[in-house]
Amino acid sequence: MRSRRSEVSQALAHAFLAGTWHMRSLMARGDTAVGSGEAWLRELAFAVVQRWPEPPLHRAEQLSDFIAANAFFQDAWRRKEIPRGRPKLLLFHRKMGARRWPVRKLDTVGDVAAWLEVDPSALSWFADTRGLERAAPAEALNHYRRRWVERGERLPRLLEAPKDRLKAMQRRILDEVLGPIPVHDAAHGFVPGRSVLTHAALHVGREFVVRFDLESFFTNVATWRAHGVFLAAGYSSQVAAVLLGLCTTRTPEVVLREAPRAETLTTERFFLQRRLADWHLPQGAPTSPALANLAAWSLDLRLAAAARQRKLTYSRYADDLVFSGPATCSAGTLTQLVTLIARDEGFRINAHKTRVMRAHQQQRVTGVVVNVKPNISRAEFDSLKALLHRCRLKGPLSQSTGRVEDFRATLQGRISWVTQLSAARGAKLQREFDALQWGEV
Repeated sequence: MRSRRSEVSQALAHAFLAGTWHMRSLMARGDTAVGSGEAWLRELAFAVVQRWPEPPLHRAEQLSDFIAANAFFQDAWRRKEIPRGRPKLLLFHRKMGARRWPVRKLDTVGDVAAWLEVDPSALSWFADTRGLERAAPAEALNHYRRRWVERGERLPRLLEAPKDRLKAMQRRILDEVLGPIPVHDAAHGFVPGRSVLTHAALHVGREFVVRFDLESFFTNVATWRAHGVFLAAGYSSQVAAVLLGLCTTRTPEVVLREAPRAETLTTERFFLQRRLADWHLPQGAPTSPALANLAAWSLDLRLAAAARQRKLTYSRYADDLVFSGPATCSAGTLTQLVTLIARDEGFRINAHKTRVMRAHQQQRVTGVVVNVKPNISRAEFDSLKALLHRCRLKGPLSQSTGRVEDFRATLQGRISWVTQLSAARGAKLQREFDALQWGEV
């Protein structure tokens, strides 16, 4: 009953804010919202206008709490003078603040619903701001399809792919809300015009390269930072909360219980499950990479400043942090500093993945060798060449474990990647690929 009472107090707050601010209008809209015109509503409206002589358009949550705590409202609820049916939601108009970037203009939650082509009640269900999905017993009642990926001795990874309707909404948010907001210059992952190559090229020919890995990047992005991204874009707290709800999720308990065991990582597994049980960016949503980049602005800002002070170059590709510069830099001091800054920003460095690479060693940045120029490693080139050789001798189908179309596309993609790094090597592999007889068994 408490949850329904809270729903009624929220509906009354929205109804009160949906028009002119005087008692008669408040009572009329309150009656429309909950279907009750008893005396308690008059007393409640009087208490509200006494508390707020002007409509608190930017404090709807406080107004809802005030209504829920009001003695006349509580007495009416106890005496069942307030109908127990679902209240009607009236949308109020609260203009968007100044837009720093050319994001989609959305003044109210009603504007969000109209833009995404859903009614307000459906929008509330998709945003799931009350976290009801976490207790849902079956995937059919969820907005996401989830599956665990085992990774040997490493922590398992949970992939959470939004279903079609939510995914379409997230793509609109990505294109018209998150897309126009600039990310830090150091961010290269999932940024138009930047790539693995632009990230790696910054660290070519350096005496000293250090690579750090952020642990569980998406799930460690603090949702208050993600909420702050929408607020910084000019959206009201109410609109920002709905947009955030559409881009985040809480993993259902039944899914968390299915997490693969990791005998040597019991503590890490516990913390991963705890993070997934709370609101987080789902790995699989189209909005997550962009929102994570924007939420990591402060992290990039501080790490870039620390790099400049030490005459180093810094860049980040998703969870991959790379610093490079002169050999005189202390790897130990840099590691301590990066670890402290990351922790202060809500992230954790995976110490097992930290790599210090000197000029006499092979230096790799996101899979690209950067000692002299961006290049593929000899071992990877030889491995791909050997695979093509086996395909030529035994037929491509002998090397495919799935659909031949998928295998062919994957093989072509790997060759195209090599071509970007080395035109000569790529051309050699492409000739081998073009000579394959795909009709062979």
